[in-house]
Amino acid sequence: MKRLSIFLSTTFAVMMFLGLSPEGVQAGSCNLPDFASAIFSDPFTINNPYMPLTPRTLFQYQPVPNPDNVVNWVYVTDTHKQITVGGKSISCLQVHDYVEVDGFLSEDTLDWHAQDNDGNVWYCGEATTVFLPGGQTDTSGSFTAGEDVANIGVTALPGIIMPGYPKSGE
Repeated sequence: MKRLSIFLSTTFAVMMFLGLSPEGVQAGSCNLPDFASAIFSDPFTINNPYMPLTPRTLFQYQPVPNPDNVVNWVYVTDTHKQITVGGKSISCLQVHDYVEVDGFLSEDTLDWHAQDNDGNVWYCGEATTVFLPGGQTDTSGSFTAGEDVANIGVTALPGIIMPGYPKSGE
């Protein structure tokens, strides 16, 4: 589970770096979502039926079967984080996500989500800490949309984590 979480975080961060500008960009055969055109009247009210995030809600996920004794906790806070991408500023709902393995904290993450007027839930970044053996930590999976996180001249972009009206095959 820990490796899967790290893999997904890293993969998503790499995907965010594919766009070189905040406008809709085409990469190969996929179209990146157009954040510049999205309208956010109430971005931290996330009531998408496939991914509702109500403040002060706690979710517990436990893989079945669970040979590694892994528990993933997700707490929807009522805290907000402001992000700015291409001059467009929105307030994102903060979600505290943490993973325990054998009763010990292995990952602690703050994720930032916002919902547009079309019901799409946008993923706008995360501050993540992975706890490694020997008391070391790794925060390399952290990024904030609108920032050059890796200091390589590429701005991280937000992406849609849950479409408002998903279609078969998406």
